[in-house]
Amino acid sequence: MKKFTLLFSITLLALLSFHQLTFAQAQRLILVEEFTQASCPPCGQQNPGFNALLNNNTEKVRSLKYQVSWPGYDPMNLQNPSQVAVRVSYYGVNAVPWGFVDGSSIANDCGYWLGAPVCLSQSDINAEYAIPSSFSMSVSYYLSNGNDSIYVILNIKALASVSGLFKARIAVVEKEIDFSTEPGTNGETVFENVMKRMLPGTLGTVLPATMDSGYTTTILTSWKLANIYDINQLAVIAFIQNDADKAIYQAAYSGSVVGIASPETSAMKLYPNPVDGEAVVQVSGIVSNQTKLEVVDVLGQVIYSAGAKSNSNLTINTSQFERGMYIYRLNDNGKIIAQDKFNVSR
Repeated sequence: MKKFTLLFSITLLALLSFHQLTFAQAQRLILVEEFTQASCPPCGQQNPGFNALLNNNTEKVRSLKYQVSWPGYDPMNLQNPSQVAVRVSYYGVNAVPWGFVDGSSIANDCGYWLGAPVCLSQSDINAEYAIPSSFSMSVSYYLSNGNDSIYVILNIKALASVSGLFKARIAVVEKEIDFSTEPGTNGETVFENVMKRMLPGTLGTVLPATMDSGYTTTILTSWKLANIYDINQLAVIAFIQNDADKAIYQAAYSGSVVGIASPETSAMKLYPNPVDGEAVVQVSGIVSNQTKLEVVDVLGQVIYSAGAKSNSNLTINTSQFERGMYIYRLNDNGKIIAQDKFNVSR
């Protein structure tokens, strides 16, 4: 691929060949990461055009911005310097602005430098978007009743047998931060998709080294909100990254509070909620003979599973459950067709 480094091209070609051999694929959502700073002059020069390109391709690409600690003052970095520093070290970033597309530096083919955001083009985005992924993902989030905590639910399914040092990473971002005056010295007053917290941390959640086709998992995580400028600007970005070569295999995005409304919750209902003892789940939708009702704990582990039938009631005994939040869902042979949350109050 003309616009990316040779190593990136080889990696992508290998991935494409793998998908062709296994005949399993999903549409890729591209993740663009940028290391930038409010007092970096080149950042102020390149970011307006860079952001415009990304915003014109939101169906193909989502961005994640890390505000670094140099070359000057940046209040957004001061809110979470340690996690930004870990990602800087992870990629070996030593200059800003520096952009990555699915884990590989934007190539310097426009006379700037390796990673220069200005070198990213529409043709690059189109080429990366055309490469299928071996994972499907969905992410959603909701806020606590007092709007002081965010809860994230990430569903992952492997569509082909894959092996690697896979991590699932989740980032809470603010979609847009508007300052009345520039917070740094480069003239920027609007900052987009700024990373506020990575969950459960920058290391992410370890996935199995080998995942067979059809493997599914759900990751639940939360964060007590801090240093948020506008709670209405929250969004969540999730991605699967192979730490062996930094390649990102798939990404997912949720840009608004949707509770657990996706996948659909209308196919089932649990009561009472909170639960102290037994809970009844009403399955009102049509399900197959392979559909199971599952309960998932905060570690993403399935702790209860039973066959589900159309238009029926199922009883869950929660006497052995710890107090706290759980997800209940309908799993139809690896496809999550409905899910929602409940709390055990005892």
